[in-house]
Amino acid sequence: MNNEKQIYNIKRERETDLSICIVSNNHRNYLEPCLRSIYENPSSIKLETYLVDNKSTDGSAEFVESNFPNVHVIKNEKKFGFAKNNNIAIKKSRGKYVLLLNPDTIVLNNAFERMVEFMDIHPDAGACGAKLLNPDGSLQYSCRAIPSISTLLIRRTPLRIIFPDKKISKKYLLLDWDHNYIREVDWVLGACLLVRREVIEQVGLLDEKYPLYVEDADWCYRIKKAGWKIYYLPDAKIIHHFSQFTYKKFFHKRTLIHYNGLFRFFRKHWKSLLTDSLSARRRRGWL
Repeated sequence: MNNEKQIYNIKRERETDLSICIVSNNHRNYLEPCLRSIYENPSSIKLETYLVDNKSTDGSAEFVESNFPNVHVIKNEKKFGFAKNNNIAIKKSRGKYVLLLNPDTIVLNNAFERMVEFMDIHPDAGACGAKLLNPDGSLQYSCRAIPSISTLLIRRTPLRIIFPDKKISKKYLLLDWDHNYIREVDWVLGACLLVRREVIEQVGLLDEKYPLYVEDADWCYRIKKAGWKIYYLPDAKIIHHFSQFTYKKFFHKRTLIHYNGLFRFFRKHWKSLLTDSLSARRRRGWL
């Protein structure tokens, strides 16, 4: 059975509000501040945390077991991709909501409570994302429009040097609106992505054929296609130690993995994407 379409027949306890899923690949130095930011701040919601250790060699799993006994540590015997690792945790989780959280993050104030509260009072919301900040406090653009071929060509290939089309980047990165306001968006980064369990049971798990990158865009696209809305929440703030060095290198290993993920996204959804594009053109009177 395709893992995306797995339906959970296990009876789950619903008293847990939020299940946090963190994947570690030798992230010990980041894990301590991340987990402390979760557990040292008083919380009005009941949460559980799963750490999937992707065969780290820096003692990450042992460190967490010794210092954060409330965290459920899952040790892989071999390395897996980002999607599969998160799916491992999701299958074991019990919360009403599931949160994907990168280990290189720090949770500020009551970010999780605000996300859960928003989802509770907005039954049309299938998923939401927090406002991500760089370590210096500046805004990190964390919500996007659906990827397109023009996005790939202008942003991820040498063509961006020849044709530096800022309009495409603005449209894709949603740079032309105030990120201090709640907004419905196409997708949010998997660095901090909260999804309603009911939605996961409907659309399935993360697609494990994406080894790294684009699996979050794919998940959000499926969520929206199922009739749910996705929101950006600026009052929920998370510091994210995000590095953009690969964006500047066209043929870096991770950039090539990103290319592969985008190609899979287009192959998988091309019919739906084409229909969406034609519908948008008709609405604008272009067809």
